Amino acid sequence: MIQELFLIHTRRITLIQNLVIVTVAYTDRIGVIHIISARKATPQERKTYYEYLNQTT
Repeated sequence: MIQELFLIHTRRITLIQNLVIVTVAYTDRIGVIHIISARKATPQERKTYYEYLNQTT
């Protein structure tokens, strides 16, 4: 029997220690998170992040 694994990749923009906003792409495989990539957020991603924060407060 062949078991197929369906991977869902997620992208998240987050702040690290109040220093830098990063974009992280990751997947969750059977309860274990695997980071695919992480990089400094672009100006547009930073804008999106701050707009989201303003909506939630």
